[in-house]
Amino acid sequence: TPEGTGMKVEVSFDGDDVVISVEDAGQGFVDGSVIDRGASSADSTGLGLDIVRRTVEGSEGLLSIGRSRELGGAGIVIRLPLIAT
Repeated sequence: TPEGTGMKVEVSFDGDDVVISVEDAGQGFVDGSVIDRGASSADSTGLGLDIVRRTVEGSEGLLSIGRSRELGGAGIVIRLPLIAT
């Protein structure tokens, strides 16, 4: 997220799932390959979204990556099943 721009994080519940939405006003993603290990910009290691993807999938959740409708940059939605304790 570029300095001086906004970021939005929301957490909500949908049935038996928790939904986490993260949006920013940066340049966004060019394509889905951004979640591949090692895919990165010049100032990044390229591990962040790969780790998120593996964690979400290991929890039987879903990861969606696209464009933020509100802020114009990246849009990420994580959907995880709630577990009764």
